Amino acid sequence: MSTQPEIYAYTRDGGMTKEQYDDLHARLDAAEERGDTEEYDRLLHFVPLEPTIAKAAGNTYGKDFLLAAGFDLTEADMVFGKGWLDELDEE
Repeated sequence: MSTQPEIYAYTRDGGMTKEQYDDLHARLDAAEERGDTEEYDRLLHFVPLEPTIAKAAGNTYGKDFLLAAGFDLTEADMVFGKGWLDELDEE
């Protein structure tokens, strides 16, 4: 069984629709209001990490950290290309 919420269905270009993004943020807000930190943390990993933040985190902590943390790197892949994580090891 997948741990991804049903709202996390990508469009063909790799991103979430505005409706999916809004729904995810509504779920995050609801979890925060309930004090459900476990659900909030789980959902937070489905928010695409901003590309420059992903790159900075990768440069600072490494590729393995980003992958192990389970961050959504879709937008970084679209901006930097699919092989950007492998390039971190070369820098």
